[in-house]
Amino acid sequence: MKKNFLTITAVSLALAISSISTATAECVTPPDCSGLGYTLNAPKGPGWVCTACPFNPAKFSCTAKPCPAGSSTSQPAKQIVNRATTIYYCTVGWNGDSPCRSTSPTSNNSRHDCSGNYNE
Repeated sequence: MKKNFLTITAVSLALAISSISTATAECVTPPDCSGLGYTLNAPKGPGWVCTACPFNPAKFSCTAKPCPAGSSTSQPAKQIVNRATTIYYCTVGWNGDSPCRSTSPTSNNSRHDCSGNYNE
């Protein structure tokens, strides 16, 4: 009888301790996507790197891609050297909504040397 009493007491004590350490799980509201910078309803164009909000995949945040090496957004599409010579610069990528143009010109007077990208 004494042995059974000790066993029942030990089991009761173990159950009491385990119920104390088990916390009730509480649900929390996930952060608001717009508060985290995800304010767009769709990704932007090719000059942007966009990521979807982890809590709402229909909201996006985008940052401008850097221009490829050897190009710049400040490079003009063409440069008129004199009345007979115009130098064209190819668009090689996008930095946000701005074209990245090669800092090396194509051949003179040929805007068709840009693999189909006609620059004006």
